[in-house]
Amino acid sequence: MPEILDLKDRKIIYVLDFDARMPLSVLAKKVGLSKQVTKYRLDNLQKTGIIQGFYTDINASKIDLAIYLVYLNLHHFTPDVEKQFLSHISQQKNVGLNVSINGKWDYCIGIWAESVIHFKNYYQDIMKDYEKYIKNKTNNFKKNNKLGI
Repeated sequence: MPEILDLKDRKIIYVLDFDARMPLSVLAKKVGLSKQVTKYRLDNLQKTGIIQGFYTDINASKIDLAIYLVYLNLHHFTPDVEKQFLSHISQQKNVGLNVSINGKWDYCIGIWAESVIHFKNYYQDIMKDYEKYIKNKTNNFKKNNKLGI
């Protein structure tokens, strides 16, 4: 695995960050390489694990939803409980984001909902078995309705 990426590989990553679904020919033109060289470099970036996948960035407002972010501080959270919690959260149809973070908060969960009332109902249903582990929480409505993580 290369320790330092050269300028062309960094350009490929930078351009893909804005639109990972662009045709290879467009990507090649934007980074100033042939289509074949761009494909070779892109394949190498994937093989070495530098690019681990591509994701969809959904504009929630286009499907009449809003994203509500819930930040959690947890306590008495054993590794077994954490494993159960993560499994439970990942199975929820209204959870579009589940991130473990360092700093002021332990986790951030993004819940897609039609309104604040729906959000509260989804949150209560999702967290009913885990509320006892929450030391502190806050939520934030994503006003731009776009979450790209």
